[in-house]
Amino acid sequence: MSIFDYNDQIKKFFNEKIKVSREELEKLKTSCESNEDRIINRLNNRFDVSRSSFVNQGSYAMKTLISEEDNSYDIDDALIVDAVKLKDRYGNDLSTNEFKSIVLESLEDSRFTKSPQKLRNCIRVYYNEGYHVDVACLRRKFLPGGTIIELASTNWKESNPKQINDWFSSKVQSYNEIYGDGGTILRRMIRYLKKFARSRTNWDMPCGLILTMLAVECFVYYKRDDKCLYYLLKSIYSRLNNHGLIVQNLADGNEILTKSLCDPDMIELKSNLKAVLDKLEILEDDNCKAKDARVAWTYLFNNNGFFKKEDDILIDKANMIKKGEARTSSKGNIGLIGIKNLPHKFHGI
Repeated sequence: MSIFDYNDQIKKFFNEKIKVSREELEKLKTSCESNEDRIINRLNNRFDVSRSSFVNQGSYAMKTLISEEDNSYDIDDALIVDAVKLKDRYGNDLSTNEFKSIVLESLEDSRFTKSPQKLRNCIRVYYNEGYHVDVACLRRKFLPGGTIIELASTNWKESNPKQINDWFSSKVQSYNEIYGDGGTILRRMIRYLKKFARSRTNWDMPCGLILTMLAVECFVYYKRDDKCLYYLLKSIYSRLNNHGLIVQNLADGNEILTKSLCDPDMIELKSNLKAVLDKLEILEDDNCKAKDARVAWTYLFNNNGFFKKEDDILIDKANMIKKGEARTSSKGNIGLIGIKNLPHKFHGI
């Protein structure tokens, strides 16, 4: 299976428009740790908390975060406290609301323009730059049959804040062991998929966790990003078309992430995938040119202007050389006329 090679341009797009910079990641890390420090400094005497009491979650922990032009990052953190510490002055167990209220108060800071907010499953801390950090509040209970961790929601709800992180890390490690860079490419595929899902403001697409589950479920390794992404999109569409729109939490076989047999956002995902695949199918045509690839990939990401028209000629020549179709004229120009060049495989392709 081969498609027109547009890999250099796709990787450039990833590095410049999808990948989060080191500086940005460091800023997010600092904000997350500042929250942890406030909780440690203000609640250590009461709850015996330390840095080890926290567990990073979500795309931040899984390294599948994508760049947000408006800085609307959603960072997930979790505080775990031993249940025996969660008592009021009379020795009664704290309710979920009481626990969250205490954590909320510990996170207050006069520098915040908008005060932290208590939500159903977390405390949300807003930052002036546009992003927020969600701090889930959990208790750890030591029972004769083992340890149970429960989330402070409307009621105490059994939860494992490390489950998805551990599952995903094992997948990444497994693919890296098999292919050398398979896990690294999987992480990039998830970020491409998220970028596609957020490419139109009028779209209502599934959340990042559902997209991650679909990507892992349908992932097939290819060395090139453009090829890997193209066949991933085809595989996800085929899966949704032939096996339905329900998505399971692959880290927990008992949890279904979708709400029904036909969630509106899943229907929209399937429809949008069909539309982009209709555009991208030109990549499989032997007569596909750089212009065709540029138009198709531009449609996928809705990134008018990033892939440059002036690069088309050089890309076409490079593809001719790789396929052994290039010829060199008497004037030294590469094209379809002249002495046939031997096929050439460029370094890293």
